[in-house]
Amino acid sequence: MVRSYLENSFDGREGLSKFFYLGPMFRGERPQKGRLRQFHQIGAEVIGPNSTSPFLDAEVIALAMHLLSEMGVAKPFLRINSLGSTEDKANISAWLRGEFAKHKTELCDDCQVRFERNVFRVLDCKKEGCRKVVALIVKNLPLSPESQQYFDKVQTALKSIGIAFEVSPHLVRGLDYYTHTVFEITAEGLGSQDAIGAGGRYNGLVHELGGNEKMDYGAIGFALGIERILLAQGTSAPVASGINAFVIAMKEDYQPQAFLLLQQLRDADISADMTFAGGSMKSQMGKANKANAKFTLILGEDEVKNNTLTVKDMQVGQQETVDIKNIVNNLKSRVIARSEATKQSFKE
Repeated sequence: MVRSYLENSFDGREGLSKFFYLGPMFRGERPQKGRLRQFHQIGAEVIGPNSTSPFLDAEVIALAMHLLSEMGVAKPFLRINSLGSTEDKANISAWLRGEFAKHKTELCDDCQVRFERNVFRVLDCKKEGCRKVVALIVKNLPLSPESQQYFDKVQTALKSIGIAFEVSPHLVRGLDYYTHTVFEITAEGLGSQDAIGAGGRYNGLVHELGGNEKMDYGAIGFALGIERILLAQGTSAPVASGINAFVIAMKEDYQPQAFLLLQQLRDADISADMTFAGGSMKSQMGKANKANAKFTLILGEDEVKNNTLTVKDMQVGQQETVDIKNIVNNLKSRVIARSEATKQSFKE
């Protein structure tokens, strides 16, 4: 994303750029649960000069949490930490090396290598022996006053919009370019590898890849794993599916009007369908049930004569006569009300 940002000169065209992407990715390391050689990812990035506001950090995190909630992940859990500025990271790295050197023989083979290559990765080891060492040494990472103040503002911003989180001093991101805020979102039912999304700030990466040295770039983003989200959905309440409306034409002669109505509904972003095979009221209602339609719109002899429609609520069985000119607005209000009721029920 940063390469694309620079190659397409977004830094010269926009003060702040906000991107999203969705597509296949590939990995070479040993797959874990919910990790595949080819997987799919949705992500968002905010990049631009002077874009280092803690409110941007909170905005990006809030977007990730909202997406997961909308996709039916029950109780996504947010952990955050700060790695500080580039200077802080250098100081913290030296401090960690000094502390871990006293316990190096207690670290696992992988962490022996991490100690040499990227000591931050030792903090994130899942093996019990390493976790004991980390818990003994690391209570909080020693940040500069400026970095701590920035992190405090991020936390305040998240609290102000009602997003719960846990500050985890052991949370790091594996790539060297991360600075300041890093975060991870987990879900139940995925075992020890329970992350379904993660991200953080990478302010220095734009310069590293050729950005204008005179400009003070900021950047923050996240990625969500689609396959892991699907696994997490399996542990939560099912997301409501089906269409909003099913149009029923009681006679073949009424199909032109029904077809016109179908397109009007779809143009208004109301998901709808009908059967062009006709059939009895019973058979068409059966198709509406199979399509899991929330409402059926019945066009019969009386309705055609009076320019009305019979709207039947498939959940409660109630029906009402509605003027055909008002059907789009009427149905939209019904769909919104049903959606809000479903969300409230899910929360409860």
